[in-house]
Amino acid sequence: HVRARLPPAVRVACAFKTVPAHLLGAGFGPLDCDEFVCGDSDEARSSASALVALLPGLRPVDVGPLSRARSIEHLTTLAIAINRRHKTHDARFRVVGL
Repeated sequence: HVRARLPPAVRVACAFKTVPAHLLGAGFGPLDCDEFVCGDSDEARSSASALVALLPGLRPVDVGPLSRARSIEHLTTLAIAINRRHKTHDARFRVVGL
């Protein structure tokens, strides 16, 4: 929806959707998880991945086009449900086999 309002030359990426915000703050330590990155160009995904990689223990996983942002948002909903069920606030994802 944001993409439609921007000029065609502007590149858009999506990241930082599945790691709880309070874990992104200073002082938590290595996150030991993955963060999904999608975007409308290789350049956008590469830039977003570089930002993700700046955080200790956070590995960017390129999942392709910006159209995958909705799928990533569903994972956020799943993480919230896991947190509630297990009475925690720190659920996050790691992809194995890459």
